[in-house]
Amino acid sequence: QTEAQVKQIDSYTNLAILAISFDVIPEKILQESIQYASLGSSNRKNILGTPVIAIGGPMGVINSVGYGMITTSNTVYSVPERNLSLIQTDINGSVNANGILFDMEGNVIGVITSVKQEYDMKNVVYAYGVSDLKKTLEKLSNAQSFAYLGISGINVSSEAGGEYGVPLGGFVKRVEVA
Repeated sequence: QTEAQVKQIDSYTNLAILAISFDVIPEKILQESIQYASLGSSNRKNILGTPVIAIGGPMGVINSVGYGMITTSNTVYSVPERNLSLIQTDINGSVNANGILFDMEGNVIGVITSVKQEYDMKNVVYAYGVSDLKKTLEKLSNAQSFAYLGISGINVSSEAGGEYGVPLGGFVKRVEVA
């Protein structure tokens, strides 16, 4: 274990790039112990039924593991300026799950998230598909920012319109620019 510096964070996916100086890692560990995980594809047509392993904290505690298969992969989760595919598994995990989803060849195919789409499936492990995250990881690694322009708003009902004297329809609460 050693100290790391946080280089960049994507608050929508909770991904972060951490930097560790090679000078603090013993040469033997650098040569023999560090292995890189390959980024696979989460956009394959035959991904349903694929066996997967969830590593990290799928049970809500560090160093937990879950095994199962992909049950759904066509759900879309929208964040500003991006749509991310959600992979649903049949792994019974925690509502606070986190970690990485691997296929049986050892490829990363997803990053586990606690974002849930179905309330009756709250203990099922979900992951953002890695194919949609590759651009995000590249931007974070290269210290590039995510540019977007967006608004936050609410619908104005006839009751609220009459009471506050605002027109019916959409009301812009906040404009966001980054």
